[in-house]
Amino acid sequence: STWASFCFSKEIRGFAPSGFGLKLHGSAVTYERCQHFGAGCLVGVDDGTEIPGGWGACEDCQCSPLTPWRAKNVVGEDLRACIFSGCQDYFRSSVLVMEDLFAEVGVPYDMHHFDGKHTVPQGYGSMLSNC
Repeated sequence: STWASFCFSKEIRGFAPSGFGLKLHGSAVTYERCQHFGAGCLVGVDDGTEIPGGWGACEDCQCSPLTPWRAKNVVGEDLRACIFSGCQDYFRSSVLVMEDLFAEVGVPYDMHHFDGKHTVPQGYGSMLSNC
């Protein structure tokens, strides 16, 4: 959903990523980012995000599934993201990478943390409509 949202941003108002964030590789993994991301992060190599099945691993990219940019939506405003992260979600670290990159490039977003694993949070509909 993240890839489609940025590529087709002029067709929508905003988006809610489907539970997975972003994974960084190579030169995108700076010393400063590793200080923020913590254990497992290797400067110039990998952000340390462990994703089941190795999803997001790539040899020739810096950011998977895409490098975010500040895009315009269907009404000419900045495309806004509504991000959800379960505190026990195995994708949590990739969602925090997404939050970090969105802040860095100026993508407006709302971040919602909830107590739970990789699932749709209770009250998702109302949280999404208030985003």
